[in-house]
Amino acid sequence: MDPRDSECIARCLDGHPEAYRLLVERYQGPLVSWLTARLSNRSAAEDVAQEAFVRAWLALGRFRTGQPFFAWLSGIAVRVAREMSRAERRRGRHHRLAGVAGPRDPVAPAEGGEKPDWRLRRAVDALREAHRSVVLLRYYGPCSCKEVAERLHLPLGTVTKRLSRAHAELRELLRRDEENSGLAD
Repeated sequence: MDPRDSECIARCLDGHPEAYRLLVERYQGPLVSWLTARLSNRSAAEDVAQEAFVRAWLALGRFRTGQPFFAWLSGIAVRVAREMSRAERRRGRHHRLAGVAGPRDPVAPAEGGEKPDWRLRRAVDALREAHRSVVLLRYYGPCSCKEVAERLHLPLGTVTKRLSRAHAELRELLRRDEENSGLAD
């Protein structure tokens, strides 16, 4: 964990809520970028990120020291995105039953955008936390390996090794997923 993050969290818990602003400034861009890639919708990503930061603030007392803040925050964001998606689907069903076109699902790809690769997203979510945090920052952040190392307060060699291992783990997870989907056909 980045010592600056732990310092900000400690200050927040000691009654200095203004320190949380530093965490928001540090991680808002990477979180919105990661969510935009995940949701294929920048507006929905910004909404999810805002709600995730609010929930993280409210749950800060349950944050485990030593855990990377971005990984914890992104886990909260995934739950928020699922909840928003379910709520949108419920509203859409309600509108369809009433004969009115419902709002667009925020998890659906943007019009004219690429179709999301759900298999890859599930595989990234299934990675071990140490691997997932470097993948999220590196490819969804998007941060250079050096920036990932700085944010996670790790040596550059550790980041590159974790990325290499994460790639191998992703290949294996995707291979298994393909085999399982072949069995289902």
